[in-house]
Amino acid sequence: MFLSAAGCLLMVYILCISGVEGKPNSVFALKGSSVNLSCSAPHSAANIKWYIVSKSGAENVYHDVSAHKNHERFIISEDNFTLTIRDLPECERNLYCCSETVPKMRPDETDSCQQNSIQLRVIDLQVKVFPASERQKVTLMCSSSCSLTESPAAFIWYQNGEFLYEDWSPWYQELVNSDQAVRYSCAIKGYEDLRAPDVSVDSVSGSCFSVTYAGGRMCSYKSEKQSCSITFPADLLVDVRPAAEVTEGQRVTLTCSTSCPLSENTNYIWYLNSRPLSLTKTPNKHLIIDAVSSRDEGNYSCAVEMISSVGKTLTVLRGRTATTTVNWGPAARFSVSLLVCLLLSVFVFL
Repeated sequence: MFLSAAGCLLMVYILCISGVEGKPNSVFALKGSSVNLSCSAPHSAANIKWYIVSKSGAENVYHDVSAHKNHERFIISEDNFTLTIRDLPECERNLYCCSETVPKMRPDETDSCQQNSIQLRVIDLQVKVFPASERQKVTLMCSSSCSLTESPAAFIWYQNGEFLYEDWSPWYQELVNSDQAVRYSCAIKGYEDLRAPDVSVDSVSGSCFSVTYAGGRMCSYKSEKQSCSITFPADLLVDVRPAAEVTEGQRVTLTCSTSCPLSENTNYIWYLNSRPLSLTKTPNKHLIIDAVSSRDEGNYSCAVEMISSVGKTLTVLRGRTATTTVNWGPAARFSVSLLVCLLLSVFVFL
């Protein structure tokens, strides 16, 4: 099920694990959707309030939803027993609770807010496409931008909206050929309505492959609610100029070279010793170090979405200067000879 341009209220499933040792209910929802949270306090309560719960050491901190800085995202029903949260942000994992009395900083078994708490988890599924060892095919993976706190019971795959198969692994085991008429999607078992946007593989060659997404974060450079087509390289390579071994102070340019031309909106991520150099992606395929130092030494790699390069090691020579070779021309050699003769003449005269 996809988010329409006007937005829609997606059904959410409640995983009933509450009522045992004070554990909260868990509600899963899709990024960008809306969700209704129901208060399980006795309906005879007159002054119900909703809170967002955060931790400060061993104590709970309660934030009144009606006073939240983004309060426009929250709608409380007239009887206060239903909280609607709109436009769910990516990876939200807030704990919500409702109570007629002021919640306790150190909750116990008598704390009604603790007993009526709901854990909201927002997931954002996307089908990722990877080049396969067979160069004319690709393989698919059901990916979430948020780490799942529990291992899913299974991943379910769909082809053209129909059930294909389910498996505990997020990988689609069969290699896929290009066919624009075939669309793939995936979901987590138990949350089948929270499916990833469809993806179709348009073309596959030895150097690159093209994919069309029906929406989602892969299309965020346009709009997550619009479809987009993206070309991915089959291979990436890090090129270092002037050389992989340089002297301190030199200017170094690293280039993320792709096996085929990519669109201008392609974003790159640079890594040094497997750690990202920036938390954000950049449209620049070049990484320039104006005056290299020993701090810049290490193994560099780059990535385009889910395609990563092999690392390239940059070595910085410390306190070593390059050997300079002087090439004496004929005129310079004559001048030096004349100077030597004059010095000898003066020495003999003395």
